[in-house]
Parts: sequence; C-alpha cells; structure tokens
Amino acid sequence: MTAGTDPYAVLGVDPSASQEALRAAFRAAVLRLHPDKAGPGEAAAAAYAATQAAWETLGDPACRAAHDASRGLAAGRRHVQVQVQLRAAEMGSEEYGGEACLVYPCRCGDLFLLPLSDLGAPGELVLVPCSSCSLFAQVQT
Repeated sequence: MTAGTDPYAVLGVDPSASQEALRAAFRAAVLRLHPDKAGPGEAAAAAYAATQAAWETLGDPACRAAHDASRGLAAGRRHVQVQVQLRAAEMGSEEYGGEACLVYPCRCGDLFLLPLSDLGAPGELVLVPCSSCSLFAQVQT
C-alpha cells in the first residue's frame, strides 16, 4: 500500500469488519476489477493492484493488527504498554502472510510485526503490537 492509502477504504469496509467480511469484500472487488473483466487501462490495473495490496495488509490477522495499531484503530486500546522503543533500522526483515514485515522479538517470545506498507514518513513514530501479548513496540521510521 502506498502511504496514505487506507486498505479499509480500498475494500469498502469498516475497520471493525470481521475477517469474513474482509474476505468477502476482497473477493467481490477482485471479481469486479480483474483485468479479464474490467478490461485494459491503467486505472483498472491500479485499482486491482490497490485491492491486492489492501488484502495483503488486512488478510493476515497479525499484519492487520499491526496496521490497526499503527493507525490508532486497535479496538478498546486507549493506553498501551510500550516494551521497547527502537528505530526501524534495528528491526529484522521477514515475510508474513505474503507481505514483507519488519520484525523484532517481544519478551513473551513472539514478535512485533510491522508491515513495510505501514511504514510512515521518516521520523514518524509507529506503535506496533506484539502478535501474542498486550505489549507494544514504538518504532521510529
């Protein structure tokens, strides 16, 4: 996803939508926008690519949670417990759910996952939830 593109808006769903609703919206959009159905054209190809990128961000629950936390959308979280503050350059890089993510180990043994598509502008602070526990990492991009 490009910076500033909201994957929920691309799929036409609310951030509180269930995984099933996301999947249904993705499938409907892909059927509608597929190059074989939408025909040639840069706009159609761009819309199809944006739909694919939105699904890469939201289709995997861990990447979705990281996206939501980084955008302040995590349900019910007014205050978070930050375990570690670090720079993006200090994180490792791995692929999760078909999307490249920056990773850092949490003290619980799981990982903080930050999809590369959720990296903000240089110097921006992003909150990244642990995949398993309630802790967060504060990452400076």
